[in-house]
Amino acid sequence: MGVVGLAWLGLETDRSASRFPNAELVSRQSNYTSFPYRYRWDDAYLITDADFRTVYTWYSLQFGTGPERQANGRCILLESGQSNFLLERYNVITLCDNPQVGTRAYVQRLTSWR
Repeated sequence: MGVVGLAWLGLETDRSASRFPNAELVSRQSNYTSFPYRYRWDDAYLITDADFRTVYTWYSLQFGTGPERQANGRCILLESGQSNFLLERYNVITLCDNPQVGTRAYVQRLTSWR
């Protein structure tokens, strides 16, 4: 596997970190127009085999968001940002609870070079 293949595999592995275990992928959008300087991923998932509190806790721990930033009806907004000596990453997760369908998770991740 070449360098490009390894880079792509690394990106896909990183992207899959936003997927709750057994979540169904509903939609996925990538914006690589500024790649490699900046890229953005937008993913939506449906989670039917876990209650809302479990999903909320998992995303809070996975992205280090702490308590929710906002709540509106059955939806909450989680945000986090990380940076190291090379990259900055900003994460926005919206979780919406619908007892008849399940929990929907909308995950936006923006990564850029410092």
